[in-house]
Amino acid sequence: DKARKIIQKELKKKHMSTSNRLAKIRVEYLDTPGIFSRQAGIFSKHGLDLEIVSGSGRSDKSSCATEYYIRNIDSAKVQRAIRELRDMRETLDLNIDYVV
Repeated sequence: DKARKIIQKELKKKHMSTSNRLAKIRVEYLDTPGIFSRQAGIFSKHGLDLEIVSGSGRSDKSSCATEYYIRNIDSAKVQRAIRELRDMRETLDLNIDYVV
């Protein structure tokens, strides 16, 4: 019951949008221990909600790619996260698309 009240309160906040718009961020990076959790930490630090996460690795295990889908986009937060992801030494490539 307490959890339901907390969720209902959060849903009423202004920052919660009913928009179905998604940002898809695709990051290709060198496969190193802990890299995925560090990337997810960046999204969390900037208050971005990950809707869907999909990843794959190359057969030679040299690099991986992960697609992050973010709902209720705050473009300033997304840009800060992108900047931080690009600055990671393991990041090889990063692309962003907006999906309606």
